[in-house]
Amino acid sequence: MNKRTFLLKVSLLSIFFIQTVIDTISPALNDIALAFPDVDPRAIQQLSPVSAVFIVIFTIISGILAARVNRKVLIYAGCVVELIAGAMQVFSASYNMMLYGRCLLGCGIGLLAPFAAGALVGEFFEGKEFHQMMGLGNASNNIGALCTTFFAGILCAINWHYTFLIHGLALFCIIFIAWGMPELPKPVVDRTKPKESFWHKLKLHPFVWFAAFGLGFGMFCQLQFAVNISMILAKDNLGDAAMAGYVLTVSTLGAILGSFLYTKMRNIFKNYIPVLAVICQAVGFFVIYNSYSISVIFAAVFIQGIGMGIMIPYIFAHTSGRVKSETVSFAYSVITAGINAGILLSVPILSMKLGPALFGIGFGRQMLLLAGYLLCFVLVYWIIGVIVFDRIDKRDSP
Repeated sequence: MNKRTFLLKVSLLSIFFIQTVIDTISPALNDIALAFPDVDPRAIQQLSPVSAVFIVIFTIISGILAARVNRKVLIYAGCVVELIAGAMQVFSASYNMMLYGRCLLGCGIGLLAPFAAGALVGEFFEGKEFHQMMGLGNASNNIGALCTTFFAGILCAINWHYTFLIHGLALFCIIFIAWGMPELPKPVVDRTKPKESFWHKLKLHPFVWFAAFGLGFGMFCQLQFAVNISMILAKDNLGDAAMAGYVLTVSTLGAILGSFLYTKMRNIFKNYIPVLAVICQAVGFFVIYNSYSISVIFAAVFIQGIGMGIMIPYIFAHTSGRVKSETVSFAYSVITAGINAGILLSVPILSMKLGPALFGIGFGRQMLLLAGYLLCFVLVYWIIGVIVFDRIDKRDSP
């Protein structure tokens, strides 16, 4: 690997790495509540998910703009907006300033989202190296989640304002992009074809919408693990909040391993990677629901993590081969928006509606059982989808 290729890979992976900084507020929520005692605690809790609303919106906007605007400019814009949002939270003296900073952070991360999913990887790599980079990108994303959450906790222990210094990583992303990424080629316009409207050019393959819903529904279920594991461990005397953090870390480590194994797993399971991933998810939920052993729970969440680690790079890599080069960013933005929509809707629908309606409560082991059953429908959804799209591919192949 020569120096230019190495710098290019580092610049691309840096975009993946900084995408998870949205979660760094979690360790600081209690201190923020103490800093603003006159603010309703429920409003403080909303500081975390409010960014996701703007991520969904600006992810789609970024995907649309990528077909018209220089994509490096979009990356720079996303990083600058993130830096401004981070500064607003570091120096915030009121709840409203924190809220505006969180909203602005969602806008910045949304602008970066299609590129943090690997929309630019296909511009520079192909074949086996393309799939390797997609796996490395997802691994970088999960490593970023581990590192930023860990250091955010340390900074929060000093002063809760310092938690948001983590957003300064966007500055390093700007430097790596400027230093290591060459200018991106402009889309070639074929003037021999009839002129198409801008919106017609953004027409996507049905797989994109299918994957957006499938991944969104999967994350809709997966979030129940994150929001309930602490309560489950505490209720059954299996551990405290620190133990819940260790369990979540093991899940992320599984995702990192799955990302590194993606290329080999793809060669074995081919288009049935999503089916395998959802099986890992569902099995994990059912095992955790029935287990009262922390070691068994660790094993279950590790398997879950592996499933997510192979699922994400497969979906985006598979999408890249089904859409026109000029619509890759838009296709990735649609899928990323689907993922974030699933995360955003999980608590309001599952925890606040279905859970209380079925069990009388919206938290605990019963929610993992409900999520596991819903994942069985997701499994059937992917099995049918894989069979249908394989037949379409065979029919359309010359």
